[in-house]
Amino acid sequence: MLSVLVVLPGKGQTKATSDIISAPKMKQLIADIKQRYASRIVIFDMPPVLLIDDVIAAMEYYDAALLVVEEGASKPDELKKTLQLLSNTKLLGMVLNKSEHMPEHQGYY
Repeated sequence: MLSVLVVLPGKGQTKATSDIISAPKMKQLIADIKQRYASRIVIFDMPPVLLIDDVIAAMEYYDAALLVVEEGASKPDELKKTLQLLSNTKLLGMVLNKSEHMPEHQGYY
């Protein structure tokens, strides 16, 4: 089976993005995409959870989440708050980003 990545770009910078994300037109678009292409995976590339409310506004669209944590920048209390906010979302896992040290279990460099 051929896999295809389709990117639906934004329209540039805008204000009140959480209003756009939670608008009826966006809800209908996401519902149409999920219904029409049931075998496809929809990926939302979102900003940090605690930075702006876009992630929370879009939560109803998520089937699952993959959390990216930046070494040295993501504080334990922020991570705890983020996990609380995502508590009703299936968490696929976490990715450690910008690590200064290679994990010992890595088999390649």
